[in-house]
Amino acid sequence: MKMELAALIRSMQRDIMKRKQKHAAEQLNELSIKLAEDHFTLAALGQFKRGKSSLMNAILGSPLLPAGILPLTSAITIIKYGPVEKLIVSQDNSLFKKELPIEQLAEYVTEKENPSNIKQVRSACIELPLPILRRGVEFVDTPGIGSAITANTATTYSFLPQCDAVMFVMSADSPVTSTELDFLHSISSYVEKIFFVINKIDMVEASEVEQILDFTGTLLSKELHCQDILLFPVSAQAGLEAKCQLDETSICSEWFESVGGRISFVSC
Repeated sequence: MKMELAALIRSMQRDIMKRKQKHAAEQLNELSIKLAEDHFTLAALGQFKRGKSSLMNAILGSPLLPAGILPLTSAITIIKYGPVEKLIVSQDNSLFKKELPIEQLAEYVTEKENPSNIKQVRSACIELPLPILRRGVEFVDTPGIGSAITANTATTYSFLPQCDAVMFVMSADSPVTSTELDFLHSISSYVEKIFFVINKIDMVEASEVEQILDFTGTLLSKELHCQDILLFPVSAQAGLEAKCQLDETSICSEWFESVGGRISFVSC
């Protein structure tokens, strides 16, 4: 199948070159590279302060990405496999990439150190020797949408065409806002595969979890005209703490008990 796709791309590239369509040629070239490198881009999207960075940290098992109370992320952060830990920063105002220690990430991707992305960071790429990344999965942390910082929303929209799928992160303490619904409608033309994550379930009573899931699922089904909405309820903070303590089984047990033993809604 990969060989057939590669042949199709080459055929399209020849046709595009004859038509001198530069933008289309660049897109096909990027697609060809992605196919050759065999990687899959999964981005975390959502309204600001829903815990996207915290969720990424929980998946990676380390507090690598800045997380906090205020809107933090101002630029795209890519996490991919590499034999050694390092940070590579690409900027629009420079032809050369910077190779830096991972500890300097906040200087380039946070609103405090890089407000409205004044440093013109195209992307900050973290390379890590983690098994979860070895098979070509690339995780992407994006700026939150819906804050007063419009540049951050624009950055997220501009990255969407490069995504193969997205994790849309919502929050249990503030289920589905009109901003989130508008965003979901607007990205439907870019991304077909969406995983819906409800973060911060540890911030609501166990008796409320089921109600939140039913309300959110029903609303999303109606708005997106899809009957099979799967919701993944998580606590990114608790998950990260469990991984850091190398005790994932205990936290999974706590989640299971908190939702009354019903675990079917977190299976694919």
